[in-house]
Amino acid sequence: MSKKNKSWAELTWSEKKQKFTIIACVFLFLSICSFFVTPHPKREELKKIEIKLDSEPIFKKTKGKNPSNWLEIYSKNIKYKLDGIDYKYLKIKILKKNIHKDTIITIKVFKENIFEMIYKNENLLDYDLAKIHKTKNRTFSQIIFFSGFILNILPLFFKQNPIYTNYYSEKVEIDFIKIFIILWFTAIIIAIIYLGDFKYISGSEFINN
Repeated sequence: MSKKNKSWAELTWSEKKQKFTIIACVFLFLSICSFFVTPHPKREELKKIEIKLDSEPIFKKTKGKNPSNWLEIYSKNIKYKLDGIDYKYLKIKILKKNIHKDTIITIKVFKENIFEMIYKNENLLDYDLAKIHKTKNRTFSQIIFFSGFILNILPLFFKQNPIYTNYYSEKVEIDFIKIFIILWFTAIIIAIIYLGDFKYISGSEFINN
């Protein structure tokens, strides 16, 4: 029987360690990548410009079970975009009510991405909350990926699958999969408690008003 057709219980300890090694490498790769996520630009890096809209603001949304939302505005045929976590902190109702074609607004951008939007001295986009959210979202990813890496390298230190004696005096192999699931979900709960809010685990957009 090939490895592909074997159940987990039928695998030898050497074969199980190979799978743990692969999974550990995946988590390590994801953990390293989380440190290179594009950071929130500093305020001094933002370019402040006053623009007059060429057309109505355009709200777009991808299809699927987990759609992404974003905003596009045009001025002098230049497209400015607001998406990702920043979109969470956009005052959409106020924008839809007041921002239309030929409206003059002030935006602060990094390249063509909008990070602040001001209309009649009211900021329609919370730069500070978006920055906090991005930082905590990245921290959550780092905790989860690194804990997954640590949990998957633990079995590699054992030459044989460890055995313990259960309540019925039976010798039973330690089930690392169950231990992994329990400890990994525990790490997720600890990470959420540490971050202070469940919403920070998501990097996608939501319509907040």
